[in-house]
Amino acid sequence: MRVSTERLHVFARTAIACVCISALAGSMSCLAVGPYEIRYEFDDPEGFWDGEILDDTAKYYFDVKAGWLTLRTQLGGILTPDCLPPNLFCIPFVWSETSTVTIDMRIDFTPRSNYQIAGPILFQDVDNFVMLGRAYCDDPGALGTPCVGSGIYFDYEEQGQPFPDSSGNFATDEGESAPREVWLRLQGCGTAVDAFYSHDGSHWVHVGRHEIGFVPTFAGFGAWSGCTRTPAIYAHFDYFLIRVDSVGCSEGG
Repeated sequence: MRVSTERLHVFARTAIACVCISALAGSMSCLAVGPYEIRYEFDDPEGFWDGEILDDTAKYYFDVKAGWLTLRTQLGGILTPDCLPPNLFCIPFVWSETSTVTIDMRIDFTPRSNYQIAGPILFQDVDNFVMLGRAYCDDPGALGTPCVGSGIYFDYEEQGQPFPDSSGNFATDEGESAPREVWLRLQGCGTAVDAFYSHDGSHWVHVGRHEIGFVPTFAGFGAWSGCTRTPAIYAHFDYFLIRVDSVGCSEGG
């Protein structure tokens, strides 16, 4: 893990040790304040993550793709209340109406079956979240949201209700020549959270915006495969970056 000390004004390391599962149960509120930047590099199994992992049966490896953290998708999903999401890595942070929060990731993931997904997430608990991911969907099911097969999806749930802003999941087809690796970015300020993706880390495509009515208190990432007994596959993560700027809202991309 690398912490940008130049940008770090106040950073309580003990806050990063909060147990997310306790917070999800409503028994803990523990935050780190900014501005700061933290970048987790997954090239060393020792100390690769000082947050928490929801679900102590998480399947993760460091010997599948050199220099990357590999997760094995498991049964579960954030939009499926009957089976809570496994493989959810999370750290606490402060959400401010006057600060811009940016989450960046680079992943290598090729979903082929409903509803495999991998990517970053901002959330308060399992009933209040936004998640950006490369995912697969060819059957919208009960939600009735658009499906484009393998593509970029921007999910949102509030008080247990999917897509309360009626914006949908912004299902985005990357095209037939889409590379295996993709950069994903969530950027939020005030009540707006924007999603972007890139195939080169420099040129960003705006996926969409959700206007949220909850306050995210955790940032993280995960990989799972819904509740349909979809076969498990590998999702590779190169790094995870969170940046909190106390300079007002700014446009991303």
